[in-house]
Amino acid sequence: MQHEDETPHELGAATHGADIHDQGDTVAGRVNDDVESDRDDELAHDTEDFARTAAVPRIVGYTGGHVETDTNRFFISKIYLLKEHRGEGLCSATIRFYERLARERGLDALYLTVNKRNEMAIRAYKAKGFEVIDAAETDIGDGYIMDDYIMEKKLQ
Repeated sequence: MQHEDETPHELGAATHGADIHDQGDTVAGRVNDDVESDRDDELAHDTEDFARTAAVPRIVGYTGGHVETDTNRFFISKIYLLKEHRGEGLCSATIRFYERLARERGLDALYLTVNKRNEMAIRAYKAKGFEVIDAAETDIGDGYIMDDYIMEKKLQ
């Protein structure tokens, strides 16, 4: 019987040799068993490490947005990720979440603003179906001007 608190390593050790009746008791068979056992131990160790890592909650970025009822669109105000977590599919997953949310609410599109010099983000958004529909310069005070593209993704 499997107990919920057993680790993959303990489960592997408990079931090791369960299929040994199919192998002859030869030197080659025993060596093969030893190699298999080492692989099982490595896999169990890797699985335990992964489970521990996945179980530790950590903030790797943040996002925000809201429905704009007057335009029937969802505005993604920000998607920020720590540099070391870019390229892991988190931005794509976030956009898919917002797409589902917008579709469930019967909205026509998603849109966002992106700095005109942020070529990496512009390429990423285009790859996800966004198109540049306009540009905007916004004075945010103290001499700072945001020089952005407005990008939109129509929902069908």
